[in-house]
Amino acid sequence: MNILTGTPAGVVYNTPDWVYQTTKGVKWLATLSFLDYGPVDYILEQYIEESFEAENYLQLGDNVKLSATYLGTIEVDVVE
Repeated sequence: MNILTGTPAGVVYNTPDWVYQTTKGVKWLATLSFLDYGPVDYILEQYIEESFEAENYLQLGDNVKLSATYLGTIEVDVVE
């Protein structure tokens, strides 16, 4: 189901800071990940994976309720 309401919290528009990028860049080199990934893809994948583990994104069982003046309310459960 797609719901367009603007930019909700949890959307990755804030890039990782330079310390995170540097740390993951070193890991990218040290683990020979450059054989499989470019640095940007590697760092972003690491960032997204860690954000999911920290439950920064919607999780199974979460409930999202959106309402807009004159348009009503939509309620959605997050399922597999």
